[in-house]
Amino acid sequence: MKRNLPPLNALKAFEAAARCLSFSRAAQELCVTQGAISKQVQQLEHYLDQILFERLSSGIRLTAAGERYFPVISQSLDSIQSATSLLKQTSKHESVVSLEVTPSFSSLWLIPRLKEFTAKHPDIHLEISTGDGHVHSKDIHGDIAVRCLPLGSYADSHLLLAERLWLVASPQQQIEQPLMGIEELGRQTLLPHLTRPQLWQTLLTGQLATRVPPSLTFGTGFEHFYMTMEAILQGAGIGLVPGFMVRPKVEKGALVNLLNIRFDSGYGYYMIVPAYKATMKKNDRVRRWLLEQFNEERIV
Repeated sequence: MKRNLPPLNALKAFEAAARCLSFSRAAQELCVTQGAISKQVQQLEHYLDQILFERLSSGIRLTAAGERYFPVISQSLDSIQSATSLLKQTSKHESVVSLEVTPSFSSLWLIPRLKEFTAKHPDIHLEISTGDGHVHSKDIHGDIAVRCLPLGSYADSHLLLAERLWLVASPQQQIEQPLMGIEELGRQTLLPHLTRPQLWQTLLTGQLATRVPPSLTFGTGFEHFYMTMEAILQGAGIGLVPGFMVRPKVEKGALVNLLNIRFDSGYGYYMIVPAYKATMKKNDRVRRWLLEQFNEERIV
């Protein structure tokens, strides 16, 4: 079937001008002259036999026809861009899967399991970068992202594990300053988490509140859990670290879970996969591997 379509460059010029509401900014974005944008838009208007912009002394404004046309063209160009990007990635990187994960997830959980992953999937090559905070699936630079977010519902996401924090210290710290009960917490140096300063308050409320000493000592604060854990290993104080990240060191005796204190933080680790990438076989294999690993984490 022969398609009766306007020129692609004219559509690109219209979409950029409508989004920016400026011929000059559209020209800068598309690396052409303002005159070229104006000419392309006029060509499109002639093709459609419709006026898409009102030309005002102060700038431009979409007409009613332009308002109807813009979202459809913008979405269509987005779809073309996504399909093109996906095809280029598939042809050039058949076996490469890029993961965008939080720094602590990478350092304390993922990297120690890479050897196991490679043995199971020798034909898949992972590329790992870090990112933090909430991100919309369409803004993910990699194929799969893992984020620590408040428990809730997020588009194109799957909850891998609800976060449970453990109170931990080094064995030497326990020898020098043993913690025999929560009421002795005032003798310890507590390491704060900078992006979640409420964590200690969450622990020390509720059933523990009546036994918490009135005066507490806080030490150096850290942005990421992997920093906190390294500081704990060096004897800088005691801290709160996700159990699934710290469990191996507790099992090996490198760290101690003080008073067996573990509590739900209200956060969870979410795997986010853009919908148009979820159907790719290589991405699905990595996704399934992550799900399998965290199914085991829930059992332990």
